[in-house]
Amino acid sequence: MSTGDQTCQYVFEPTTPTEKKLLEAAGITDQDAWHCPHLAEEDSELCCFHLPVDEKDDEAVSEEILNRIHAVSAGDSDDLPSETLQFVGATLGTLSFGDDVDTIDIDDRNLTFFGATIDRIMWNDLTVSAGTVDFQHTSFTGAARFKNTTFDCSTEFRGAVFERNTNFYNTVFREDLTFIGVTVRGGANFKKAEFAGEHNFFTASVFETTANFARMEGLAHFDDVSFEGGANFAKAHLTGIFDSAIFDESAYFKQATIPHASFEHVTFNDEANFYGVEFEAAVQFDHATFEDGGYFKEVAHDHLSFPYADVSGSRFDDAEIPYANFNHADLTDTVFEGADLRGANLVSAVMTRGMLFDANLPGAFLSGTIFRDVQINEHTRFLGHHTDSGESQPQRSAADSSTQWCVYDPEYQPDNDHEDRNEARRVYKKLELLARRNARVQLETRCTDRRHALRTDTDERG
Repeated sequence: MSTGDQTCQYVFEPTTPTEKKLLEAAGITDQDAWHCPHLAEEDSELCCFHLPVDEKDDEAVSEEILNRIHAVSAGDSDDLPSETLQFVGATLGTLSFGDDVDTIDIDDRNLTFFGATIDRIMWNDLTVSAGTVDFQHTSFTGAARFKNTTFDCSTEFRGAVFERNTNFYNTVFREDLTFIGVTVRGGANFKKAEFAGEHNFFTASVFETTANFARMEGLAHFDDVSFEGGANFAKAHLTGIFDSAIFDESAYFKQATIPHASFEHVTFNDEANFYGVEFEAAVQFDHATFEDGGYFKEVAHDHLSFPYADVSGSRFDDAEIPYANFNHADLTDTVFEGADLRGANLVSAVMTRGMLFDANLPGAFLSGTIFRDVQINEHTRFLGHHTDSGESQPQRSAADSSTQWCVYDPEYQPDNDHEDRNEARRVYKKLELLARRNARVQLETRCTDRRHALRTDTDERG
């Protein structure tokens, strides 16, 4: 496009040590600044990529970039310098290659827009093969469209700013994606996006409005992300790290499949909906805060972890969560109606005004658990072995009930690792009072008798 014979006078000077390190890591420069290698336009000190937008034709600039891509694609890679596809600090209007272009293939060469300013980018329905596509610290001032595009390469957006809506609908990232420290001020659409690389990071990014990741697939790190608008992960197939993330508005994970995830120290300031989520491995909500309660109705998984979490106001109706860890958790106003809590760790948990109708808790660890104004009914079960599902929850005869113990009772099982007579007596006393307040005469009697039996046994041993 250029008809001049002078080198462009544009110089990109990194404003932070991080920018300098990133440029060096990308092999762009080992100096303090990047000097544009492209030829200046006639009667100008700048090339077509660095001229102000209002002084050039968008279509012609896009065509020039595409011509360079084609030159590399044609096998001239060894003859063309690496700077051929470097557009560091470029100022571009609309960057689009038109409907006739569906493939960008530059082998293992890098396509670099580091520090650029792009008004609109229309990269829909493309397949991009490269070493790396680099949009680090790029400012997208208008719409950014990557719909139905496949990146067969690593893709870098670290430090980018999207001023308006961005669309990654059905986009496939076959290699690593870096979306660290990105600010998205418009809506972000990653619905049906696929993250196939081993390292996909959204760490410390800010989504100021809605972030839609519904039906996405793959592994991604969302630690320290701020979701200031609603976040939608419904029906996603997601392995994710959300540690220390903040959800200011609703967070939807309804019917998602989560092979593994960590939500440690996450803050949910609005509704957190995990209805029907299929957890397939250990999931941690340690120290998480649910300001408006969490919705875990019909969740089914062993070993969910909520230690020291504020889960107050949450619902676990019909949840199948045996061996869940609620150690020191705040369970105020939490509903466990019909929940399977066999073997759960409720040590020092606060269950003020909790609801346990039809809940199943045999083998639960209740040392220090606070039951204040808790509701139970005739089908709430505390005593028995953790292997007893109690699905039919039958009325037990006196003979049957005589074999029902708490987990600390010496009779709970042979070689009981948790045997503690004094703790067993305290737990029976706790359940005795709870049963009395809820008119559970059989449970009250059973706990009273067993507590006295343990005391007598202790006295005889003394």
